[in-house]
Amino acid sequence: MNLADIPLIDQHAHNILKPEVAAQFPYAAAFTEGYDPEIINYHARHTFFYRRSLRDIAALLNCEAEETAILARRESLGLEELTQIYFRAANLGRVIN
Repeated sequence: MNLADIPLIDQHAHNILKPEVAAQFPYAAAFTEGYDPEIINYHARHTFFYRRSLRDIAALLNCEAEETAILARRESLGLEELTQIYFRAANLGRVIN
């Protein structure tokens, strides 16, 4: 049975941050569970997870696999369009109350 065409509902999705809130954190903070600034600023960007994620996100956003290019593309898209791209790629549906 192939259920791939049925959108999922993620009851544990992380919050989508408004740009002004997201700007308070380095982008690399999203790729570690560590809170120590040294881990975020000096170590997270050197992990395989971070580097692989940059390639995947850049492919999704159709930009270079560089943090600065991804951040610029995210800003140019805006929060709503960016969220729609991510939800569509993950095949996540939404619940409207």
